[in-house]
Amino acid sequence: NSCTNATLVPIAVSDSLGKTTLTLNPLSSGEHSIIKNHTGKTIDVQTTTIDAYAAKTKHKPTLIKIDVEGAELLVLTGMKRTLASARLKTVFVEASNLKNARIMVKTFNQHKYRVFVIDEMAKRHYPYELSVCSRMINRNGYVNLIAIKK
Repeated sequence: NSCTNATLVPIAVSDSLGKTTLTLNPLSSGEHSIIKNHTGKTIDVQTTTIDAYAAKTKHKPTLIKIDVEGAELLVLTGMKRTLASARLKTVFVEASNLKNARIMVKTFNQHKYRVFVIDEMAKRHYPYELSVCSRMINRNGYVNLIAIKK
């Protein structure tokens, strides 16, 4: 694409520094995951956390987008300092299931974020409600949330 203000970093974001196994989806390169949710070739990859990456690079993000094919709770665990930062204002996250969505909403609420459910088909968002999340997951297989600092 023609994005000029982003840098590709070949490392997986998780809850710890080290290595993990990335399972490659043979049908879609956008669905590779460090959570084994399909069969496919695997490769070992380096991991970092959002907190460690931000400290190392001196980045102070104002917006974070998380779409990690089931590993969203690992990513949130590795960004506790970043979530608590006054600088971070918005987090977009795709939740792969209702359990993960509920845990993420609880985490966002603890850090003083308002959470909304994004309905892509209707092109609108709703204040978080479990029933709306459930409907999105049943329809799409995932739910997109946006958390905005209060």
